[in-house]
Formats: sequence, structure tokens, C-alpha cells
Amino acid sequence: ECVKELALLVSDDLQISNLSLRVGVSILQKCPSTVETKQIFASYMLSPALSLSTSALLHDGLPAHTSLLKLFEELVVSNTVSFTELWKAMEDRFNDTQSGFDANTSTSSLLTRQSSTTSTTTMMSRQSISNLSKCMAVVAVKAPSKDEMEGVIANLVNYLQSACEQESLQSEEEAKFQLYLLTTGEIGQLMNIVATLTNGAEIAATLQRLYVTGFEYPHEEIRAASAYALGHFAVGSMEVF
Repeated sequence: ECVKELALLVSDDLQISNLSLRVGVSILQKCPSTVETKQIFASYMLSPALSLSTSALLHDGLPAHTSLLKLFEELVVSNTVSFTELWKAMEDRFNDTQSGFDANTSTSSLLTRQSSTTSTTTMMSRQSISNLSKCMAVVAVKAPSKDEMEGVIANLVNYLQSACEQESLQSEEEAKFQLYLLTTGEIGQLMNIVATLTNGAEIAATLQRLYVTGFEYPHEEIRAASAYALGHFAVGSMEVF
């Protein structure tokens, strides 16, 4: 019951959200990850946490931001939510936000919005993309196995390579390009990819090339994301950069 009540308090009120998330983290740290705990967190806490992960009100350094990252980390470490499930949920969150759909939106509100809009895509703000990238990075580096970690990083790199080879990208593809640039940069800051991954040196060299390529992109958001990713990735892999 406590987790159910906490989940209701995770919202755009960042002060209350921070306190609620901290209690949630404490529960995950102190209580064994029983079947009941897994079901409750997956059913009640995960959705509002994912919604908060793309809130433009959230900024790096805020207590709520730190608590949110810690919650996602504990969800993976305790296996309360499986790594694969949580990673997919974050990618789905990005796709849903891009399309203007929010799982927390009521059915009536959703129908009203759909009837009053055209096919225009709702784009995420730069801050929202940045917030989500940090959450994805924390989850990636806490993957329960090296194979799973290498798998998601390989997918990120493959998408970036494919995007760089295209002459132009649709607006939603540009946002995903930006997200994956930032995510790889955050991952590179959190761990030494060269020393950790089997083909870490190759991945680092590839990302370095992709970041530099991003500087030539016509849109400011991509250039800024490339610069950010390059700088942050270099922190964990100084021998390459």
C-alpha cells in the first residue's frame, strides 16, 4: 500500500516527487525483491517514474533528478524490473512522447486530443531528451550481464551509424539521433568503455568519429548533442580521446 501511495505523489511537483522517490529507493534497498514487490513497483511506480524522466521541469543536479536516477538504478540492480523490460519501457516512453501519447493520460483526454489534432508530431524538448538519456545511461551501465550491456550499446552505435549515412532525417528521427548521441556520451562518462567492453576500443573510436560527424549537421540540437557526448564520453576513455 505504501508504494501505491508513493506512486501517486510522483508528478511535476519535484519536491514531493523527490521525497517519494527516496522512500521508494529505500524500500528497494532494504526489502528483498519478492514477487509481490516486483509486481507492485512494476504496476504502480514504474509508469510515473518514466513520465518524470521526460519532464522538461527536471534538471541535472536537482534532488528529484538524482533520486529518479537512483530509483532506476535500484530497479535494475535488485531485478525488481528486468533490465530488458526497463530498457524497452524507456524506449517506448520516448516513442510515446514523440507521438504525443502519455500512458498517464486519461482515455477521455486522449480521445479529445486526437479528435482535435492532425498528424503533427509532438516533439520532445531538448531538456526532456537530455533527462531521458541520463536515465537510459544509468540503466545501461547497471545491466546484469556483460552481454546485455554490450547488446544495447551496440544497438545505439548501429543506429547512430545508420543515421549518419542518411542524407536527411525526419524530425522524429533527429530527436532519436539526439537521444542516442547523449545516451552514449552519458554511458561513456559513467564507465570506461574501452576497459569494460570486449570491443571497447573499436566502439570508442567509432563513436569519436560519429561525434565529429555530428558537428557538421545543419541543426543546432544535433551539433550541441554531439559536442556534449564527445566531452562526456572522453571523461571515461581518456586514452582514446
